[in-house]
Amino acid sequence: MKLRRSSTVQVALTLTVLAGIVLAGTGAPCAGAQAETQAPRRAEGAQTQAAEASNEDSQDPDPRPGSVSDVFPFGVYASGNGPVPTMAAAGASLVDQIDTLCRDLRAHNFDTVWINNLSSEFLPLWLAKGREHGIRMVPQGGGMPMYLLNQGWWEARWESAIETQVKPFYEELAHKHRNDPSLLAYSIVEEIPPDSPFFPHIADITRRVADIDPHHPVIVLYNRATSAERAVREIQPAVIGYDCYPFFTNSRSGPVSHHAQRSYYERQIARFSRAAASIDAQLWIMAQSWGRTAASDQADPAYRGMRPPTRAEMRYQVWAALFHGARGIFFYAYASNAQPNRQGYYDEHFLDYKGQPLPHYDEAARISRRLDPVKPLLLRLRPQADVEVVYWENLEQLHGRTFVHELTGDRYLMAFNADVEKEQPIDLEFGYFPHYLAATDHFHDVLSGVSYEGRDLRNVVLPSGSGRLFLIGGPEAWERHLAWETTTGNNR
Repeated sequence: MKLRRSSTVQVALTLTVLAGIVLAGTGAPCAGAQAETQAPRRAEGAQTQAAEASNEDSQDPDPRPGSVSDVFPFGVYASGNGPVPTMAAAGASLVDQIDTLCRDLRAHNFDTVWINNLSSEFLPLWLAKGREHGIRMVPQGGGMPMYLLNQGWWEARWESAIETQVKPFYEELAHKHRNDPSLLAYSIVEEIPPDSPFFPHIADITRRVADIDPHHPVIVLYNRATSAERAVREIQPAVIGYDCYPFFTNSRSGPVSHHAQRSYYERQIARFSRAAASIDAQLWIMAQSWGRTAASDQADPAYRGMRPPTRAEMRYQVWAALFHGARGIFFYAYASNAQPNRQGYYDEHFLDYKGQPLPHYDEAARISRRLDPVKPLLLRLRPQADVEVVYWENLEQLHGRTFVHELTGDRYLMAFNADVEKEQPIDLEFGYFPHYLAATDHFHDVLSGVSYEGRDLRNVVLPSGSGRLFLIGGPEAWERHLAWETTTGNNR
């Protein structure tokens, strides 16, 4: 099964649009009457194993689910009914594919799968493997009633179906899986426009599920800031998800220069960040791991559309998101079909069309491991302009922002190098006034513990696309930081 947005962007790339515009479209997974009555072809044994996993769920639930606000997910988007296409082509069962995916993600320090186009009968299989391997799941269906549709066969039926099918389905799902520690959230639809008729129904379903299962929220993955802003007003979700892919190859489709890509990516994330912050929702970013590779010399470059990010661009996507307050990172996507598309290009993600890992997958793993000690801290930091310590930035690509710890009240500086080609020093000018810095304040690197005076930070160089986090204050602030760290299990 194709990943949903591959086909969406493929259609969008045939259009001539201004650089930087968001490619629209809901990318609905299926619109025919068969979506309601026929499940996709099953891998051998999957139905029986799904039933066994379902029975296991209902008989012995784990009573300790975690709250979404206490989790910093680092995950990937993957197909629910065939997550490893090369294995599926070789005849591997669905359960073996899920097991291989989960093992591979753990080896790369990933902890979450955003499962798309999922047949609901296979959710118990995913949750069982999640419990086995320590992977959390964000299930997203492939059609009604698990995924909202109002196209094709559903065009005249969707509204009544929401009342008679979708709402009962999600209430039952919440009752059944509310105690499952491998469940993180329920994704009900993605990429809806701001005038979608679904908004009031999503609000109602969100409230219904929260009454049954307060730990696992109903969420939506948006690709337009105007949609997220409407969601904040009318739904007030616990999580705002945003998918954004900046690395285009053709200016008729999107930004191609680094400056344009930065403008597109960061301006949109900033709007999503403001929307999420207005209701203190988690901001999860779905960043780009995909691109297209020509299957032959005859492939027309005009149809390539997207290129895979470099290692530095992987770092850039993550740190730009963190700089704007993101509290979760995902990548689109894990793998796609082993066959080229009609334009003669392979869609490649973390795995290439042969099922082999690409270099930016290894870089994502390195980033996740590097962030592990500060992921709990990132969940507690909020950007706060009225205590900003940065007076000005001396370099175009080097940025600084002050965050405040919501529990201790201490300030933290995040420095971020947006240059994806060169390392840059932390050349920031700090204000030493009562509302900026005291003369005794230092900058303590939260990873190494090394303490710097403000002027000494210019000697610290950030690799291309990277960032670093510093506690601001004297020795007593550092002691508070260490004491708080011990409450998260991060003992130095």
